[in-house]
Amino acid sequence: MKRRAQHGRNHGFSLVEVLVTVVLLGLGATGTLLAMSASVTSSASQRDVTNAQTWLQGAADHLQGQPREDCDNVGGVAGEAEARIRGIYQSEVQHVTNPAGWSAAYITVMQPVLFWDGDQYQTVCYDNYGINLQLVTLRVASPRGDVVRTLQVVRGE
Repeated sequence: MKRRAQHGRNHGFSLVEVLVTVVLLGLGATGTLLAMSASVTSSASQRDVTNAQTWLQGAADHLQGQPREDCDNVGGVAGEAEARIRGIYQSEVQHVTNPAGWSAAYITVMQPVLFWDGDQYQTVCYDNYGINLQLVTLRVASPRGDVVRTLQVVRGE
């Protein structure tokens, strides 16, 4: 019986083939992890936008359901009426339920509250003339500060 001489290679994988495979698998895994990271970041940002919009709309609805403050009702010097009205509205929007992890300090009534004079909104109050419209600007910022939304509410009788 003759023995056959073994010619050729041992049918396994060479070191170069194994290294190329490991590099390709590593690149695929890295790409997948980067895509997942972008998805998580995008999802968190979209959640913050949704929370800000929902909270802002809830605050605007709550403010619309409260009595409008007249300049005459707050008393004091005429220039102080806007600041006092803004303070009252600020305390009202603080009662709106805020998203989990968001402090009530993240919602504010922006300065100034403006009053309609028949042609435009301005800082002088015209309640004594029977023009009872006010423009209130609400602002919500996310805890990280990357999402800021505003909404203007017209208050009237």
